[in-house]
Amino acid sequence: MSQQVHRHQLQKFGVPRIAQQLLGAYLTAFVCLGLGISGAKAASLSPDTVGVFVTGAGPILEREDRFGPPDVVVFGRDQNPYMWVYFPALGSEADEATSVFAKTLGGDTKEFANVVLATKTVLSRRGITGDFRLVQLRVNGGLGSGDDEKFVANEIRIIDGTPEFRLLDPIANRLIGGCNDRLLSDQSLLEAAEQARMKSRVKLGKLEVNRVLLPRITWLSQRSEVALSCDLEVSESESRLGIGNVRTPSSGDESTEGSKYGLRFSAVTRESFSIDRAGNADAGTRTPIQTTVESQAPPGYSDQLSMPNEISPDIPK
Repeated sequence: MSQQVHRHQLQKFGVPRIAQQLLGAYLTAFVCLGLGISGAKAASLSPDTVGVFVTGAGPILEREDRFGPPDVVVFGRDQNPYMWVYFPALGSEADEATSVFAKTLGGDTKEFANVVLATKTVLSRRGITGDFRLVQLRVNGGLGSGDDEKFVANEIRIIDGTPEFRLLDPIANRLIGGCNDRLLSDQSLLEAAEQARMKSRVKLGKLEVNRVLLPRITWLSQRSEVALSCDLEVSESESRLGIGNVRTPSSGDESTEGSKYGLRFSAVTRESFSIDRAGNADAGTRTPIQTTVESQAPPGYSDQLSMPNEISPDIPK
């Protein structure tokens, strides 16, 4: 696993380069050992479980203070947080192999040696391709998973793209693409963020507008269908740079890494869809826009203020 991924996260929080290298190594060890950094609630899985292998979940994981390599593949089932997945290592993966401790359904903690974290590359070596794949697999060697955010998978059987379920990848990517188009074109989110900023009567410096799409896909076991949701978020914030590796005229360093601080006003709505076995996606639903304001102080000084303020304009689908 690359330490560069973790150093990138540390750069965002204004940690100097030397400390990034040291802390990056520790973060790599934490994730490789399956300890992670997480505020997510752990989930339980039966010994044989159906769910979705998901690529591109980095933005969702980051919101939960969890970090992995850029092409990490996670497991989605029901409304549980995404789970880390490990595979028994192939002979060619000896240099990548590690050991993890995972909780079984019976409550015991078991060590699994010689395993590798699931990434797109690791899956491709096993003949599994695509961004989203519906699978059935055996969890922790048939012991299941109890209140843990990780497990070891084997005996994987692909379900989508067979008579059991339509190929998932093109359907999910089409829906996510539609969400992204609406994020870029819908002015109601920007107007809601601006309205929240004006209501605060706080005078900001240089404004920065960001648009973020947070797609999430999972298998709903009770309904035997795939659920896909997209959070569409537009925010206005100050773009002052705080501590960190900031460009200086004398150094000639073009880097602008550092922590941004000030206030951030966000507007978000969620679009949700379901996909049945025949590959039919429903028309979807959309929540009213919610706005929040949060502080963005330098590390060690930040307190988030979340102020829900429901706005319900007439938003065309």
